[in-house]
Amino acid sequence: QITYSFDIISKIREKGFSAEMLNPGLKIKKQLAYANSRKYGFCILIGEEEQKTNTLTLKNMDTGEQQQLSVEQTLQFLINEKDRIQNNP
Repeated sequence: QITYSFDIISKIREKGFSAEMLNPGLKIKKQLAYANSRKYGFCILIGEEEQKTNTLTLKNMDTGEQQQLSVEQTLQFLINEKDRIQNNP
């Protein structure tokens, strides 16, 4: 799972976005609380199911909406939302 996550982070960074991976030993609630404290607009959740299906769960931190997307769909979504993401206070 860690290797899959690092691969995703690399692809996101290649598109010009910053990305970080939190300690996978932390409970998801703590990881999301950290993301909220940093005012991240989106989080990508990667678990066993995502790795098995080669997908990602993209969570909008403002609305709480989650969607399961392919890696390519996620990257395209981030590119399309780039201005809004980078201007998020």
